[in-house]
Amino acid sequence: PLPIKHVSIHPDNDPDIIVMQLRDWIKTLAPNDSLLVLTDIVGSTPYNIVQGLEYASMELITGVNLAMLITIMNYPDLPLNDLAAKATAG
Repeated sequence: PLPIKHVSIHPDNDPDIIVMQLRDWIKTLAPNDSLLVLTDIVGSTPYNIVQGLEYASMELITGVNLAMLITIMNYPDLPLNDLAAKATAG
């Protein structure tokens, strides 16, 4: 199965602390791991937090919906770029 990390961001959270927590989590990934990040809206707090992250193999998809999630979960073996393309193709 595809490993998932869920991050909840609440109005009273400090975005800088969340960025630090995510950077620490990213350090635990294997060098060949890929990271697909899904957020709701361009310019939203989750989107802006992701902009503060750096990872060699990371794709960001905005406008996430249930159909995208189902597609992503059904193709866990696709390379990152292909998975992101398939998720956004509809």
